Amino acid sequence: MRLTQTRLPRIATILVLATLAAWLLPASTTLARQNDDRNKVIAQRVDDFIHYVNIAQFELAEGEANALLGMDLDPSEFLAIVEDSPTRIERFERAYHRALAVDQLEDAAADLWALFEGGKMARSRNPNEVMRNISLLTGDLRNKIYARERLVEAGEYAVPSLLEVLSSRRNDIQLQSEIQSLFMDMGRQVVSPLSAALPAMTPDVQETICNILGAVRYPESLPALYELRANTDAQPVRAAAARAISTIGGVENAPVAAAYRELGQRYMDGRSGPGMLSFPGEDYQLLWDYLPGIGLNATAIRTEVYHETRAMDLAKHALKIDSTDEDAVALWLAANFSREIRQPTDWENPRWPLDNLSPTYYAVAAGATAMQRVLGDALDSGDTLLARKAISALSQSAGGAGLWSGLDDRRPLLEALSYPDRRVRFESALALANANPVTPFAGSERVVPILASAIRDAGTRYAAVLASSIEDQQRLRAALEDAGYQVVRPGASLDEIESDMARVPGIDLMIIDLPEDRTVSTMETIRSSSRLRATPVIAMMDPGMMARIGRNYDADPLTRMAREGLTDEQIAANAEQLVTVSSGTPMNDASAERFSLEALDALRKLAIGRNPVLRVDDAARALLASMSETDGQVRLHTAEVLSYICDKNTQVALMDAVMDDTSADQLDLFAAVTASAKRCGNMLDKRHIDWLIEQVRSDDPGVAISAATLMGALNLPTGGVVPLILETE
Repeated sequence: MRLTQTRLPRIATILVLATLAAWLLPASTTLARQNDDRNKVIAQRVDDFIHYVNIAQFELAEGEANALLGMDLDPSEFLAIVEDSPTRIERFERAYHRALAVDQLEDAAADLWALFEGGKMARSRNPNEVMRNISLLTGDLRNKIYARERLVEAGEYAVPSLLEVLSSRRNDIQLQSEIQSLFMDMGRQVVSPLSAALPAMTPDVQETICNILGAVRYPESLPALYELRANTDAQPVRAAAARAISTIGGVENAPVAAAYRELGQRYMDGRSGPGMLSFPGEDYQLLWDYLPGIGLNATAIRTEVYHETRAMDLAKHALKIDSTDEDAVALWLAANFSREIRQPTDWENPRWPLDNLSPTYYAVAAGATAMQRVLGDALDSGDTLLARKAISALSQSAGGAGLWSGLDDRRPLLEALSYPDRRVRFESALALANANPVTPFAGSERVVPILASAIRDAGTRYAAVLASSIEDQQRLRAALEDAGYQVVRPGASLDEIESDMARVPGIDLMIIDLPEDRTVSTMETIRSSSRLRATPVIAMMDPGMMARIGRNYDADPLTRMAREGLTDEQIAANAEQLVTVSSGTPMNDASAERFSLEALDALRKLAIGRNPVLRVDDAARALLASMSETDGQVRLHTAEVLSYICDKNTQVALMDAVMDDTSADQLDLFAAVTASAKRCGNMLDKRHIDWLIEQVRSDDPGVAISAATLMGALNLPTGGVVPLILETE
């Protein structure tokens, strides 16, 4: 087996190659002496930890445990020390279980145990150890039991060596039987590697693998079995594949490409939980290929992007079989975007090198139909970041009816106008507005009001708090307000705060601190609510509650469990991390202003073009409200858009803004009123005209000229200019 990866795993997954250190001999006597001294220190600290736990000196035991953890121990190194003494293993295990019952020692003891278990796992996965255990399968009963336990523990890591022996030693009937039995005991761990190897095997080995996969009965093997049944010329192999398919519960004459694509979709659907992982809790999973001249090959892939990368592989294989499968195209695009979103920045995906083109390149090339499919799936799964990626791609490449036309019985971009996350609503409205539609479509009446609200609310973050006691409500509210959120009136239930939530554009974060039964029921209500189903939620729990129900939310990327008693700073950090992962980096002032200006630019273009579908007049009230709540370029651009709305209230409000402003912006506001007067005529009150005539005589030349220009645009009676003429020398 060849492991392909760009950097070594961290301690949690150093299991992949941890035993390398044990294979390297010291380069010198000095190095050997240093290693011996280090081993003595480690052994002494392990013994001291055990001793202090046994005599209930927990503070000293904690110190020894932390000292060990601070030595940057390799799991294999730690295992060797613990196993060096026959009695130390039993004493360490007893001390560990006792330490778990002591709050002060619980975490440190668990970390030491993880090192111990990690060393055992790394040893079982060592290729040399795997081959040694394979050789013991036909030995005495004691060694055979030991070898089987170690090989099952190694899981996928043992499959290449087992398959090599299964393929090369066909005449060793006893060993063949032991390996086949072992594969069946390993269960799901053998499905991916054996499925990858299946096409390249000889017919007799293919028949054996089919029997194994049929006995294991995992549906993940069905696509490979379908493909083998369709392509093989060997009747016994075809019959074995058919038997396996029937045993697993497959479909007769199932389309092969669709089977691969559907399996890829299962990986995408399960990407938020551990259900499709071979090694839950580890940083790396394995992808499998069969390479000519090498054999079964494992590529180590970060767990964060395993599901997405696997889905990409399966969708690509489906397209090799059927290049017309549009759903496979959409799956690959969605998985690639999702991989980009979740991939750690300090790690290069061996399946997607850095010199590959960005996912956006393929998305814009795919066109509107494929990206509408991607968007629809993202909306259904509540994947806000993927939805935003899809909308961005649609806005770049699709135009006209490609944006709002139906996809079968759906219109995903129009559905996005009602999505719980405000940025999805804003960005979908912006994409539709920039398309400049000329024929009405369902939902078109929502586009302009959403853009108008974005001008005021783009940078505002809203939060809600549910807690049983008023003290907890106020404490959590204060923590969120310190973190920059506007918090609606807290309450003890969703019913209590429903009306307050309805008054804001959307809830960007919710914190709940409720008893266990009410936490469960409240979470169910939130995730079934059209308004809140995509809202990130922090659920406060005590350790017991977390142990009892925490597992229910492991697969929900929008929910984070937090221990009660966090400081305000810890609450803010949890909020920032959860919102960033689920919705994207919160807008700062600069990005909020940029988005507001983009919305205003879209409204301005609609106004200039007198768009018959998206009427800027519908935004008048919201735009006028934003005039008093914004400043700088956003306020001036808002005034410019308002100048296209021929409405008395609008023109009056613009003129009031001119009269109230004493800054340098006053001249630009004058220009907006002048533009309104040119387009719409004079709708001002007498008080405005009286003030304007006074400003014509201003000592400030800029104000005087701007006032005179506006007076002319209003087409006042000639008596307005006569005094100016008579005052000339």
